Amino acid sequence: MRSRIAGLPLAVLLGLLAPLGAADAQQPVNIPRVGFFRPAPPSPELARILESFKQGLREQGYVEGQNVAVEVRYPITTTDQLPGIAAELVRLKPDAIFAAASSGIDAVRSATTTIPIVALDLETDPLASGIVASLARPGGNVTGIFLDFPELGGKWLELVTEVAPKVSRVAVLWDPATGRVPLKGAEAAAPSLRLKLQVLEARGPSEFEAAFQAAIRARAGAMVILSSPVFNTTAGSSWTSQRGTVCRSSCRSRTAASSRTGQI
Repeated sequence: MRSRIAGLPLAVLLGLLAPLGAADAQQPVNIPRVGFFRPAPPSPELARILESFKQGLREQGYVEGQNVAVEVRYPITTTDQLPGIAAELVRLKPDAIFAAASSGIDAVRSATTTIPIVALDLETDPLASGIVASLARPGGNVTGIFLDFPELGGKWLELVTEVAPKVSRVAVLWDPATGRVPLKGAEAAAPSLRLKLQVLEARGPSEFEAAFQAAIRARAGAMVILSSPVFNTTAGSSWTSQRGTVCRSSCRSRTAASSRTGQI
């Protein structure tokens, strides 16, 4: 496993705000404005992440409503809304934008080439994707932490073989918006585990059940669900409720399943 670091997200964000805070000491009406952009609908998980973000700001002396403004944006239903929401956030002219996940980062990058973007992504190789020119000198307006762990796809397959050692065909549920890094890891590990993979694409929760039924028709003995913001949080709920749907389908078909949260 490896992390590709182009600065530390919160530290970089605070560094961008510091000179603005100094100027605001003389002009208290104008306070720094920070954008928070995540490509997942409202959920308890999103609320926890946002509160942790604001707590980190408070620990460094930035209190929302006092000396910093936090503009939060996220899609209500589907990722098709991301470009419009990103453009709306950019029109507010924040001093910096925190963006999470590959689809969120891409949407903000498309909306601005001048506002600093501090990124956090678990699926993307920033060099291969062209987000940064190099790790030492990223260039452009994007910095942050990218955790591209191709090995995780293989680890999830190993978990399947431990739970269901007789399985020979495994369905892999993949959100194309996250990039191919986790999928490549699974594809690389499959031959050594003597597994055949059936890759199923799903861009949102509405396509989840159809993908599972396709896996059943193909006689897949198990399913691996790769990491994606739209899988991890769903409209009006957390991944826990979506996991319940998978559990019921898994039990009906006697199909083992695993995800980023572990065995289902």
